[in-house]
Amino acid sequence: MLRKRKTTRRPKFNARARRKELQAFWGLLIRTAWRHRCQWEGCQETNPKKMQAAHIFGKKAFPSIRFHRRNGICLCQRHHFMADNSHRPQFTLLAIELLGRDGVDELLVAGNKPFGSWGIAEYDRDLTLLNEWAVELGVET
Repeated sequence: MLRKRKTTRRPKFNARARRKELQAFWGLLIRTAWRHRCQWEGCQETNPKKMQAAHIFGKKAFPSIRFHRRNGICLCQRHHFMADNSHRPQFTLLAIELLGRDGVDELLVAGNKPFGSWGIAEYDRDLTLLNEWAVELGVET
């Protein structure tokens, strides 16, 4: 009977799993930063379980700012769906109102930087930035 040899190799880096992990952490920080309140004008939803972190600039179109602290806003499920679909112009105006025109322009400049592959170095960089932000917000990691 053959036995598997024990190897001391590091496990292969799984970019998809790591992005998913960072996405969840980023979402927690966004919701915390906005105090678990929907930022859509006039929204009365107060249930924290219905709050979601919404990207101002989409993570597929702007992967270099996917986990940027200013690229997120807290919205309830209903308004997040509306922002991603039929009410995009209204959501853009909301983002400009909350971040200011300069803040939105700054995000666009950062988002238009060339983006290559996302690997272990980028994961470490993004994780470090999110951990620093978590400390500022008082969120335990």
